[in-house]
Amino acid sequence: GLLYSIWPRATHWNQTCSIFFAVLSTLFGNCLARNCLDTRNSLPRTDTVMIWFGWYMLIIPLPLSLINRQDLLTWLFVPAAFAFMLLLLAISITRIRQGYMPAKFYLFAYLLPFFSGFYIAFTTLGLTSSSSFSHFLPISGTAAQLILFSLALGERINWLNAEKSHAYLTELKSSTERRAKRHFLAQI
Repeated sequence: GLLYSIWPRATHWNQTCSIFFAVLSTLFGNCLARNCLDTRNSLPRTDTVMIWFGWYMLIIPLPLSLINRQDLLTWLFVPAAFAFMLLLLAISITRIRQGYMPAKFYLFAYLLPFFSGFYIAFTTLGLTSSSSFSHFLPISGTAAQLILFSLALGERINWLNAEKSHAYLTELKSSTERRAKRHFLAQI
């Protein structure tokens, strides 16, 4: 309140910061999804689309958010962000079907804001009553989402360690077989 009385244009900057944060969080969400869902190795074509989406966010919507061009952002950011959300949903389901366990935690963390968003929308529309729970929901949903993303990243680390140990054991077995063949041929 003090900031707004000293600096009347602070409301403009508050709105600009909110839009900037939305674009920036979409950009970082793209990076998190690429890493957590391992699209580089498992879905290379989709990973290329995600890379291009990241560059698009960086070059077009991010600068527009700084100059507060909501008219352009409505057409250039919102549809792209919506399409990206659908893409993340499809990638998560595909990775779960491929047997990639970290994708389960990622999908739960990804869907959590939708449920709390619907509840908040229903409360705003008057379809459900406003309560202390409805005010607490965004904060608790964000906390739960962070916990689930952390679990997904932890599961990814465990998966990478298992892959590394499997590759090491395969190489050890292969080198042992080569030495045994060489020793057998030398004996003959």
